[in-house]
Amino acid sequence: MDNSQKLRKNFCSSISKAASKIPESLSLDLVAELESLIPHLIELVSTLPDDIDNGDIPTPFIGLGRFYEGQGLYEQSQKWYQAGLAETDKRFDANHAKTSLCLSSLGNIYKSRGQYDNAEPLLIRALRIRQTLFNSDHSALANSLNDLGLLYEDQGRYEDAEPLCQQALGMRERLFGAQHPDIADSLNNLAMLYDNQGKHVESEPLLLRSLKMRKCLLGYDHPRVATSLNNLAYCHSSQGKHEEAENLYVEAIDLYKRLLGDNHPETIGSLNNLASIYSSQERYQEAKILFEEVLASYETLFGSEHPNIANSMNNLAYIYDVNEQYEQARELYTKALNMRRRLLGDSHPYVGISLNNLGKLYCTQKIYYKAEAMYIEAIEILENQLGTEHPITIKVSENLRTMKEEKMQ
Repeated sequence: MDNSQKLRKNFCSSISKAASKIPESLSLDLVAELESLIPHLIELVSTLPDDIDNGDIPTPFIGLGRFYEGQGLYEQSQKWYQAGLAETDKRFDANHAKTSLCLSSLGNIYKSRGQYDNAEPLLIRALRIRQTLFNSDHSALANSLNDLGLLYEDQGRYEDAEPLCQQALGMRERLFGAQHPDIADSLNNLAMLYDNQGKHVESEPLLLRSLKMRKCLLGYDHPRVATSLNNLAYCHSSQGKHEEAENLYVEAIDLYKRLLGDNHPETIGSLNNLASIYSSQERYQEAKILFEEVLASYETLFGSEHPNIANSMNNLAYIYDVNEQYEQARELYTKALNMRRRLLGDSHPYVGISLNNLGKLYCTQKIYYKAEAMYIEAIEILENQLGTEHPITIKVSENLRTMKEEKMQ
C-alpha cells in the first residue's frame, strides 16, 4: 500500500469514526457542531466509497442520513440512506445485519414522508433479517418490532401495531432493566397507540412514566422531552382537559423551537395541536392563523402530498365550516378526504373522520342524501377499525341519528 492509499484509508477511518457518533436526535447546537464534518462525509461517500473498509460500512451514509433527518430534511436524508443501502448490498449478502440497519433507516424515512407503501416492505424485510440473526432478545430486533408497530399505527392498523409495540417494550425491559431511553420511547409509543384507540386511562400513566424517565436520563433540554410534553397534552386534549393541554403544548413548542427551530416538523406538529385546542375552545381566529401557518409550513417541507397536509386541510376546513364559509370548507374537506384515500387507503380511520366532517357540512346545508351516504360509509370504516365503543364511532353514529331526526321534521 503506497502513501496515498494509506492517507485515503486513514481519512476514511477517521471520518467514519466521527460519523458513528451522530445521534438520531439532534438539536440546533449539535447541528452547528456537525456542520464542519458534513462536507468531508459527503466527499468520502461520493468520491472514495471503495476506500471505506467493510467494517465502516454503512456508517458514513447513516451519519449523513441522520444529520438531515434530525433537521426534518427528509428528502436529503432519504438520498443518503438509499446510497448506504446500495453500497451495503454490494458488499454483503442480503441477510446481513448491516443490510437490516440500512433497510430500517430508509423505511423510517419513507414513513416520515408519508410513503407508507414504500416503507412497509423495507421494515418487514429488516425485521425478518433480524429475526433470523437473533433468536433471542436483541436491541436491533426490538427496534424493528417498534418501527413496524409505529408504521402500522400511522396506517390505522391498530390491532396489528399493538402486539409489536408491546413486544418491543417487553424486550427492551428485559435487555435494559427499568431505566433506559429506549424503554421511555416504547412507553411513549404504546401510550399513543392506546390514545388513538380511545384508551386514555391506559395511555396517561405510560406517558407520565415516559416523561419522567426522559427528564431523568436525557435532561430537560432534549427533543424527546418536548415530544413527551406534546403527547401528554394530546392525551389531555382527547379527554377534554383543554387548559392542561394548552399549557403543555406551549411548553413543548417553546422547547422544540429552542432545540430544533421554528421550521422543524416536530415544532410544526405541536403548533397544529395547539391550534386544535384553540378550535376546541372556540377561539377560531387564533386557530385559523395557526392552521394557515402550519399548512404553509407542511407544504414547504413535504410538497403537495403528505398525511400531515391532509390533516391541516381538514383542520382549516373546520374553521371555515363553523364560520359558515361553506364553499371554502367543502373544498378543503374534499381535498383532505381525497388525499387521505390516496395516501392512507380507503379503510383508514382518518378517512372515516373526513367522511363524517363532509357529512356534517352537507347536513348543515340540508343536503341530506349526501350527508347520509357520508355518515354510513364513515361508520362502517370506524366500526371496523376502532370498534363500536370508540368515542369517535359513537359520535358519528349520533350524527347520523340526529340527521335522520332532523330530516323527519
